[in-house]
Amino acid sequence: MDITTQQLRCFVAVAEHLHFGRAAQSLHLSPSTVSENIAVLEKRIRRPLLQRTPRHVTLTAAGTELLPLARQALAAMDEVVEWSGGGRRRTAVRVGLMVSSARFRATMSAATAAMPEVTWEIKHLGLDGAYRALADDEVDCVFVTEAGEAPKDVRAQPLWNEGCVVVVRDDHRLANRPAITRADLSGETLIAVRDSETSSRWLHTLIGDTDDVVLRPIAHSFEEVLELCSVGAGINIAGESAAESYARPGIHFIPFPTAPRLTTYLCLPQRPNPTLVDFIDVVEHSVRDQRTFG
Repeated sequence: MDITTQQLRCFVAVAEHLHFGRAAQSLHLSPSTVSENIAVLEKRIRRPLLQRTPRHVTLTAAGTELLPLARQALAAMDEVVEWSGGGRRRTAVRVGLMVSSARFRATMSAATAAMPEVTWEIKHLGLDGAYRALADDEVDCVFVTEAGEAPKDVRAQPLWNEGCVVVVRDDHRLANRPAITRADLSGETLIAVRDSETSSRWLHTLIGDTDDVVLRPIAHSFEEVLELCSVGAGINIAGESAAESYARPGIHFIPFPTAPRLTTYLCLPQRPNPTLVDFIDVVEHSVRDQRTFG
């Protein structure tokens, strides 16, 4: 594992504050994330950098030697970022998004705090344009929710998974059910995405045989799905986080506990640049913190 700029930033912050909590606050990270970054750094260089007691944090001899080198390395990286931006200190990362969620927002909040030198762009790509946007270099990375595994031709880091809900209009025959079974969907019209390959993969994984349902592959975005469901054009199957992120009058989100769980992946080029490598590290730590404290 290479030494990352975030690991060095965490070490320098603790070395300057001699306190994990204050260092974490200065970096807008959790103390556990700071501690874990330093532990990985110590493992990488095979020597302790800090002496920790319940009341005090001090530098070891190796930590004292590393501190000026770490500061130089971070300054050099800032200069590289400034140079690569044509004299601008900030660089841009274009983040693609299929659907939003509280977890995505928490993850991006951690990234903006941990990487203040980056200008973040978030592009809503809809339900069928995520992989194409990555392949066409319209985005640098993309958060994709899949029913099953992501395609093999992208570098996909699994982040979190969630159960499913069925999206229906509030006067639909299923609207007052406490939960939905696969048999309940028989005879229903399912709103699907326009891309036939995407919709086929999604629905086959979630419900298996589709001979007893009517498919309407007409939606591009989840907003379009919700509008179609709200006017009674059909129903949809989504991740359970949609009930919070996309709640609105006239729509019910009913648990579908027997469906396979959905996984959100961070998809990137096979050889990400150094900024994306740091982003991956921040994302992984943020997701781990959300599991710990959520």
